[in-house]
Amino acid sequence: VRSFERIRRLDLGFRSDRLVTLKMDLPKFRFATTEQSVAFVRQILEGLRAVPGVETASAGLLFPLSDEVAEMTFQTETSAMDARAGDQTALMNRIAPEYFQTLGIPLIAGSDFNDTDAKGQPLVFIVNEALARKYFGSVDVVGKRFSTRQEAGRPIWGQIVGVSGNVRETTPGTAPKPLIYASLFQMRESNGVYLVVRAKRDPMAIVPAIRDRIWAIDK
Repeated sequence: VRSFERIRRLDLGFRSDRLVTLKMDLPKFRFATTEQSVAFVRQILEGLRAVPGVETASAGLLFPLSDEVAEMTFQTETSAMDARAGDQTALMNRIAPEYFQTLGIPLIAGSDFNDTDAKGQPLVFIVNEALARKYFGSVDVVGKRFSTRQEAGRPIWGQIVGVSGNVRETTPGTAPKPLIYASLFQMRESNGVYLVVRAKRDPMAIVPAIRDRIWAIDK
């Protein structure tokens, strides 16, 4: 019981009160292209934000403490110039605008993603404080660049537009790890997303309206 109480008092880096989460699969037979998946998620978020009783709504490929983890390797501009430096590794998530606002994760510097951060536009990233301090030495990293993939042997650079607070993504008792957030609307492939919705009052009271709004777009 004491262990459970200690876990309850831990700062997880996000607020779980008044929060509804839904896992939504996007099967290939229904959404043949990433563009179709992104358009569907956009429609749903626009609809959910108009539901009475909803404060904010967003989406992400992963959700904190959901037992699902993704990692990516990356190079900073400094490490890319050092032949002896290997790739760095960080946790990774793709998120829609208002993700930080919905989960109550503070933005320490810079700005959130927006609807124009779409496929075909310059790559943008938000990193957490743990990554900024570990790989750049401070949280003053807005405007710096790093690469998460290569084409024809050359790195594809993206720019850091924001720094977020740390979140315990894996287990409550584990220290926050370096984490990269990429724009959900710039993803190349997806089989599903988590919808995250913050209610103004009782979260369970808005669940039927959330379901109905999704089904009104596509059952």
